[in-house]
Amino acid sequence: MFSLSTISDLKQHAPAPVTLEGFVDAVRHQGKIAFVQLRSRLTLLQCVVLQADLLDICASLSSESYVRVHGRSQLMPQAIHGIEIVADQLEVLAAAAPLPIDAHSDVHLKGQHPSARLRFAADLLPLLASAALEHGLRDWLATQDFVEIHTPKLMGAPSESGSEVFKLGYFGQTAYLAQSPQFYKQMAIIGGMGRVFEIGPVFRAEPSFSVRHATEFISVDIELEGERSAADLATLEYAMISYAFAELEAAHGSHLQQHFPQTLADSGPLEILTHAQVCRRLQLATDTALTGAHERELGQQLQAQGVDFCAIVEVPWSQRPFYHRRQSSRPDLTESFELLYRGMEITTGAMREHRRDVLLAQLAEKGLSGAGAQGYLDSFQWGAPPHGGFGLGLARLVALRLGLPSIREATFLHRTPKSILP
Repeated sequence: MFSLSTISDLKQHAPAPVTLEGFVDAVRHQGKIAFVQLRSRLTLLQCVVLQADLLDICASLSSESYVRVHGRSQLMPQAIHGIEIVADQLEVLAAAAPLPIDAHSDVHLKGQHPSARLRFAADLLPLLASAALEHGLRDWLATQDFVEIHTPKLMGAPSESGSEVFKLGYFGQTAYLAQSPQFYKQMAIIGGMGRVFEIGPVFRAEPSFSVRHATEFISVDIELEGERSAADLATLEYAMISYAFAELEAAHGSHLQQHFPQTLADSGPLEILTHAQVCRRLQLATDTALTGAHERELGQQLQAQGVDFCAIVEVPWSQRPFYHRRQSSRPDLTESFELLYRGMEITTGAMREHRRDVLLAQLAEKGLSGAGAQGYLDSFQWGAPPHGGFGLGLARLVALRLGLPSIREATFLHRTPKSILP
């Protein structure tokens, strides 16, 4: 393995003996000389082969084979990165058969061959971008004094509703895969942790095959103590995402420019609109539940003005779960928000109802019993501070940032109701 930092180190010390390993990206023969281009992740390095015995190896060397090269580095302005390796030894560690796919294969076919799929830069880069974004999100949260927690993924009752959960046997009982860490992160805040976050898998038994849904995905969940508005929460999230975008550009800017140039476009400022303002803008009744089509229409309007991010606040209580806090002056509205990015919802967030008597009243008003959530509900009797938070899907954020057609391209192994292998 090697990287750009390896290349920089090679150039600093050239000429010098070196040993490198990598995938064979290409082989070119020119008479009594051959050029073997090695690849490690997205980095390429040229090796020059002059010896007759090594030329014989190159004659049968297949692309994507994994090789080890011993040789000597030398500066060469015409070569990639201005350096190349003159090979003294070339060892084939694993010969490669022809790949079952190519760079233009159907995304579903690629999904059946993940190890082959990642040999192509345009397929590997979204996963590297996902890692860079996740690192940026964590880094920003650490600077803001958030504590990372890990909540259970096996639950004794559905975490939100019973309609979209996976059931499994658990020592003679029924367990459920967690749809969300929502109740757990609130319990952490009530316990006095102040600010918490979790980046981990969640599971939704949604019979959906849309470009933005999956039955298993990585969720970024944040919760923090303190009195604030929904607009404040949205502004905090926008700052976090903006920081992560800058980290992504710093890590992979040159490759993104080559494969996904729209990634580097300026997102513009955060636009904050009330739900009623959005409805009037789209010529809808002010209590309309916005659909994906409505969000895309709003996104197109805002992008024409140079705005990618829009927070929709003051969402009607009729459209929110029981634990969202209502506005004191307008109980038909909530102190909640939806964050749209390029015309697609990436987040639902809110201030939570922290007063136990009000919370239980809202639970009853929604026609819910609270069965299975007793530990969560009991937590509020010991003095819960005002708090709020939000969550977003990492793959959806990556797909929208890179301009990918679906979250499938931003996921290592995508899970749908009909996709459980490999």
